Amino acid sequence: MRRLISTAVGTVLVLMLATQSAAAAFGTTVPISAELATSIATSLFPQTVPLSENRLYVSNPVVLYANPGTATSSNPAPPRLRLQLNVQSLRRQVDNTLKASAPGQAEVSGELGFDAITRQILLINPSIDRLELGPGDPDRQAFRQELDRQWEKQVTNPMRIDLPPHPYLIPFRQGIKDIRLDDQQGIVVEVLFE
Repeated sequence: MRRLISTAVGTVLVLMLATQSAAAAFGTTVPISAELATSIATSLFPQTVPLSENRLYVSNPVVLYANPGTATSSNPAPPRLRLQLNVQSLRRQVDNTLKASAPGQAEVSGELGFDAITRQILLINPSIDRLELGPGDPDRQAFRQELDRQWEKQVTNPMRIDLPPHPYLIPFRQGIKDIRLDDQQGIVVEVLFE
């Protein structure tokens, strides 16, 4: 009988402790403005992307949100996060040096997601929506074809991006449960504080 009572009391204590720790946790959502998202993205740039013979220098990201309410009942497509970038082609010369073109612009986009297990941001169905190389860039079409070939070889779907080491994210980085793109609010981060 004593054993039964101690087991019952122990079970009740464990349940009370579990309830207390569950009650100590709370969740919230954190909206991220386009300006803040741009600041966070900037922490990952500049980058030089190797192609087969040439390189693409990518810098100065700007996060663009679609106009609110762009999804309609006739077009229920999920919203896409757009990233505008400055780009320069770096072309290999006869003497094996790289020559930079004048700056141009590119825009990439994708649906936003989050992998809570790997703690990575996902860009689902990523695409290069626009590429305008700088004026005077020789053979733009060949460079675009090379870029498209390498995109197919190197870019996964979804594209996985480690959480940036940005100071804004540090206080709640470990509690992030989801990141999504809301049609009305922009990027929304779901956080659970324990």
